[in-house]
Amino acid sequence: MFNLAKEAKLAQTLEELVDALVAGFDVVVLPTFLTHRSLEILSIAAAGL
Repeated sequence: MFNLAKEAKLAQTLEELVDALVAGFDVVVLPTFLTHRSLEILSIAAAGL
């Protein structure tokens, strides 16, 4: 069964990603944002690009 809190966080992340892409994004901030959100959503100890 899926965790609704994780699904909500994923939906929020996708919304923020789309907003960032439409508004123009900083090439350093966007990967950092995605890495941190991956840690939260996947419940993992480390992530990197």
